[in-house]
Amino acid sequence: MKLKDNFVTFGSDENVMMVSADGKDFSGVLKGNGTVGFILSLLKTETSRENIVSSLLGEYEVSREIAEQDTDRVLETLRSINALE
Repeated sequence: MKLKDNFVTFGSDENVMMVSADGKDFSGVLKGNGTVGFILSLLKTETSRENIVSSLLGEYEVSREIAEQDTDRVLETLRSINALE
């Protein structure tokens, strides 16, 4: 899976925002924290749910359960706005 090219992310290490550059798939602003930003950065290239979870475990001091929950929550949101290929 991968973030569609028409979605643009911007922000800092602590806050991230994402918009659809063409407004076709989504006409709003998605806001998130640093964890969301980290996941979005991984989704700029082809990746898998398991790779995202493993990357979160390497980047943050969290349990596998929390990493999986965070990943699933972000992926569900991105799917709901048609942001994933």
